[in-house]
Amino acid sequence: MNFLVRLNPTIRRAIKNIEIDTYKKTTGMAAFSAMLDCRNLEELRIHSNINTNATPSKAAKALFVDAGHFLKTLGVLHGDPEHGVKIMRFGETIKCFAIKNGDELRAWTAQEVERFHQVLLNLAR
Repeated sequence: MNFLVRLNPTIRRAIKNIEIDTYKKTTGMAAFSAMLDCRNLEELRIHSNINTNATPSKAAKALFVDAGHFLKTLGVLHGDPEHGVKIMRFGETIKCFAIKNGDELRAWTAQEVERFHQVLLNLAR
């Protein structure tokens, strides 16, 4: 996200899509803060590392700690509190969402991914 901070705010407002290959908790809040000027985003895609050993509820709450201000700001700007969550897309592999099952990681089920999404929507409202 370092490149984004260096861009003129006018250019950031013109950005429609952002793709993040690897999400890092240590820089997540700074990354979402850098995206605050990207008010015309149509899609924010995060491919991996949202949470690799947590329940959907815990993972959604952890992401919201970093992204909450960004999501709430987009909601106000677009007149829809769910707008920020609606434009987010996530990777569909074990690299994005997983939970430990004994000594092994297993990918979340479709129901767990949906639960994550619902918790995130509820937090954004």
